[in-house]
Amino acid sequence: MQSIVKELEVKNILFSLEYYGQNDYGTYWDIKSVLDNRDYFKNRIVLCKLQGIDSISEYLDFLFLRKFVLFQEMIPAIKSDEDKQVIKDICMLAKEKYDHIGNGLVIQFINKNYEEIFAEEYRKYLLPHITLELIAKFQGGIDKAVFENFSNCYFIKRI
Repeated sequence: MQSIVKELEVKNILFSLEYYGQNDYGTYWDIKSVLDNRDYFKNRIVLCKLQGIDSISEYLDFLFLRKFVLFQEMIPAIKSDEDKQVIKDICMLAKEKYDHIGNGLVIQFINKNYEEIFAEEYRKYLLPHITLELIAKFQGGIDKAVFENFSNCYFIKRI
């Protein structure tokens, strides 16, 4: 299966893998994109067979599912009952898939693939930024080498 970010680009759907939170307009834009493309998002989640994270493509799928899990807090802010139900249903589908991936698998993937994650080609998907949030959250499990080698990553050099 093609990576989620490539599919979104091909379909010309604007949707970020980063969750901006309740107080950011970007979150509402993403919800609108989901509502406008509800069948695509439902089908993509149903077809997602994520059992582990062994590639960047699977990591992107994980982040895609994670965003919908985080979207759950937005449901009360949606005005239309029909739209609330659509988002709720999609979030529930995503959570079922997301719950199969434990924190340990995420930590292992970051530890083994941080250089690829921080490569310039993934900056446009905000992958380094999202991953830094996960590194902070799971810092106890992140290898020392990841922290020591941040200066070798293009993303960090640019700051």
